[in-house]
Amino acid sequence: MKKIIWMIVLIVGILVMTSCEKSCKSDGVCGVSEECRNGKCKTAKCYSGCPDSGSVCKYTSCGQGTNFQCEINNIEGSTSGCMGSVSGKHCMKLSCVEGECVQVTDTRCLEKENQEKIIERCTDGTETGECSLVKRGYLCNGYKQLEFVGEHCEEDYDERSPKKAPILETEPCDDGTPNSKCSENTIGYVCINQTLIKDETCLPEITGCSDSTLIGECSETKDGFKCSDEGELVEDSDCILEEPPVEEIVGCGDTPEGDCSDDGKWCIHGELMVDEACENQCDDGTPNWGCSFNTVGYTCEDGVLIEEPTCDPNYVYVPIDCDDGTETGYCNVDETHWCDQGVLVELGPDEFC
Repeated sequence: MKKIIWMIVLIVGILVMTSCEKSCKSDGVCGVSEECRNGKCKTAKCYSGCPDSGSVCKYTSCGQGTNFQCEINNIEGSTSGCMGSVSGKHCMKLSCVEGECVQVTDTRCLEKENQEKIIERCTDGTETGECSLVKRGYLCNGYKQLEFVGEHCEEDYDERSPKKAPILETEPCDDGTPNSKCSENTIGYVCINQTLIKDETCLPEITGCSDSTLIGECSETKDGFKCSDEGELVEDSDCILEEPPVEEIVGCGDTPEGDCSDDGKWCIHGELMVDEACENQCDDGTPNWGCSFNTVGYTCEDGVLIEEPTCDPNYVYVPIDCDDGTETGYCNVDETHWCDQGVLVELGPDEFC
């Protein structure tokens, strides 16, 4: 009898050992907590559990997908230990982002606030769907109109002490400026309870002076002047332009620098060069379309010296508008002429504004 029992125990042991060392080619034929290792199904390395990730926004996983190795994964969104609103901060909440617990904007909180701000009222200040606390028996309907409904809106009304309706927005001023806003029509005034009141904070911000010079910069049209914080041009020694260095005039023998020689060559940087400008030079040697060095304030046009203020080294450009108000360099209202330093010049057939 004892021999039979020992035989049974031996057979069961062999079967158990056989099942623990089941032959395999992949993890698919092994048990849930087993892996295929060296052709045998054996207990998985991470079956005993993985260590704590150490963060509320991370978790560990193990299985066939991770080759039975412990793997740390990030949690996105709210999770235990990283959720709820942030104390002391408006519409901010805690949430897991890329495995870290951070503060993010609570969009639902903002949407709820915006919905609460949109409250429609009737002319007496009663919210839509509510009984009027000013006019007995009336309801503010969905069209923002007071509608008589009788007993339905008489229960809470007390003629001896009627409740005050919410304060409505104050009417705008006569020029259309909303209450507490700066007027765009009357500069320097603010609308307070339907009355325009002088207010320096409603004055436009000064950014420059009358000649378009920005505050704190030197004027380009008035030498030695600077644009102050008050928008006025004031003298400033730092804005005086330095005299440009005088270049040494070399010349080409008997031909002065910049003039044409008798044989029709142009003297430039001490060398005579062939140039078309010298074909129509003037009698004083000035090349065509060039400023004369011999006759100051004149230019040569097709062999004739013509007065040209810009050819004077001391010339300072000052824009001169035309008598009809057209700015120099611009066309008039009718677009038939353009203003050239105070003179209206008629446009040619091929010219247009």
